[in-house]
Amino acid sequence: MNTKNRKQGKDLVMRKFFSKEDFDNLRTQITSLTEEVKEAKLSVGETAAEGGSWHDNAAYDEATRRTQILSRQLQELRSLVSGAEILEPLPNDGKVRYGRTVTYEDLDTRESQTIIIGSFYATGRKPDVVSHASPIATLLIGTQAGEIRQGKIGARERRLQIIKID
Repeated sequence: MNTKNRKQGKDLVMRKFFSKEDFDNLRTQITSLTEEVKEAKLSVGETAAEGGSWHDNAAYDEATRRTQILSRQLQELRSLVSGAEILEPLPNDGKVRYGRTVTYEDLDTRESQTIIIGSFYATGRKPDVVSHASPIATLLIGTQAGEIRQGKIGARERRLQIIKID
């Protein structure tokens, strides 16, 4: 196994690459969720006023929980934007890279699968798109057709051979 390529794959995990489309979709989600948080906060105030106080007020408790959940989700999405890099796929150099469609075979099960190495956080996910930071992408990034990579994915040690790169 080429440790230099494995190191490059691990370095990519630390970075947050996005396609322009996924980054724009993320920004739209943040805007929408920001509005939901504002509405939820208004609901907290309204339920407190309707119930006379916050004490023993189930509607107030529920509104508060909803606000906290939405606020945490918003914070997580905003943290994704921090340090994000918009990256367009490079011309095909015959190696597994961000934006490439990769077909590989599991040498133990003889099953093949085709995936697309995608954004750190793909919005509007397609079932065959995997994050460049996922274990499978990290294992495969930097390889060429015919190469075999071995590594742990989930609980299993897997041996994967690259069949095709588009």
